[in-house]
Amino acid sequence: MKPLIDVVIPVHGRGDWLRVCLAALLSFRSVAINVVLVDNATPANDEATQDVFNEAVGGDVLGIPYSVTVIRLPANRSFSEAVNVGVKSGTAPNVFVLNSDAIVQPGWDSQILADLSNDRIGLTGFRSNFASGLQGAGGLADLFEPKFLVFLAVAFRREVYEKVGSLDGETFDGFSCEDIDYSFRVRDAGYKLLVSKGYVHHGGSQTLESTVGDENARARNDAKYQARLEAKHGKKRVDDELRRDPSPRILVASMSPTDMTHIPFVESLMSVRMQGLNGLGVKLQYTHVRRQLVHTARDQVLKFAIKQNYTHVWFVDDDMTFQPDTLLRLLQARKSIVGAWAYTRKAPYVPCVFEWNEDLGRRVEGSKKRFAWGDCMIGQEHTGVRKVDCIGFSCVLLEVEALRKIDAFQKSEREKAGRLTNGQTDGEIALKLKDKPTDLRWRDDSFFGYFQHVGEDFYFCALAEAAGVPVHCDTDLIIGHLGDAVVVDEAVAKGARS
Repeated sequence: MKPLIDVVIPVHGRGDWLRVCLAALLSFRSVAINVVLVDNATPANDEATQDVFNEAVGGDVLGIPYSVTVIRLPANRSFSEAVNVGVKSGTAPNVFVLNSDAIVQPGWDSQILADLSNDRIGLTGFRSNFASGLQGAGGLADLFEPKFLVFLAVAFRREVYEKVGSLDGETFDGFSCEDIDYSFRVRDAGYKLLVSKGYVHHGGSQTLESTVGDENARARNDAKYQARLEAKHGKKRVDDELRRDPSPRILVASMSPTDMTHIPFVESLMSVRMQGLNGLGVKLQYTHVRRQLVHTARDQVLKFAIKQNYTHVWFVDDDMTFQPDTLLRLLQARKSIVGAWAYTRKAPYVPCVFEWNEDLGRRVEGSKKRFAWGDCMIGQEHTGVRKVDCIGFSCVLLEVEALRKIDAFQKSEREKAGRLTNGQTDGEIALKLKDKPTDLRWRDDSFFGYFQHVGEDFYFCALAEAAGVPVHCDTDLIIGHLGDAVVVDEAVAKGARS
């Protein structure tokens, strides 16, 4: 039986950890594997480690074979070179690079095979008690796509390694930043990174301590190789992708034409904060805009969120009620714009989620789309997160990066509309544009005249679509709407229409 996974373990001393690492690896496996121990010049007098090497043999347990091979390097040739030697010695379609002080858990091999069954995934990294980045960030790992993975326990398909190439042992000839460099290269090759559901207990850089030295020596080592990383990939990229706080900073915004706020809304919003986000490090700031038109209030919120570098804006109407995990589920959707499923507060209680319909509604001049209440998705099955054409902004989460993209598109279109106005000279066009706002607007009737007879939510969703930012709805996340006498939820809506 040919191995499905080559497990590559660079080793430099600490035989006590290596023994436990191997015991867990072999005990908890369920498929045929080949283990490659790459001895990075462990001292000959390190009897504990030499004993493990000498005892390393293959075997067969319950008909599932495994092999253990030791490759001895004449000198300590860096982590990168040890990994490259180990990978190139094997033939299995999947490779698992594991630190010698990392202890796997039951199901580790099946988790790797499940992760790598997705062709879009280039690297998958296990979570741990001792890791930087999202692999050590607990629940936050479910909310974001990682920019890099730490190579304490990572897996990839051999075909990805052959496409991307070897780890850069020439630039990173020590013990830092080689994993970040490789993560960047995998992403640049068109693959995605994944923080796996798999978990390893990490001893905390036991091998690095025996190789590099004390904390001060390690700090100097890290600074040296980070400088090389910046030279290779650019300081801006390294700053943006390594030093950014992974915790979401969310501006929660509601608006009201009066000074009143519904108590059920406040109570349910508190349940979201207290019950849905515990332990995730999500940072929330709440703002409530009163006595302004809705699109004007939203304009102010968007400008503030962009200026203050929030990661998200969560728009909520103050006549809604939410499930405790509402915000968590919107974050987990990982979409630029995603909202919950809600119904109108008055009969006939139709969904505030829409698809364009060429047969219904009034054709809006200049638009290829049609807008009408007849477009709402009545009778649609709830099928999780799906793309929609428009959604009411009673409960919608927006990524600020997407807002910046929409902002840039809107500015470009405004200028284009001015340049293409018939019968005007350049001077007249410049005069017309000089007083126009040049920042993101929820609604701009000046140059998007063909949307001026529809609601601000329709307009913004159409603008987002035109800017290449799709709109999504979690159709299974149903929130309540405070009506005249009842909270409109799924049961009420269906009953009222039957």
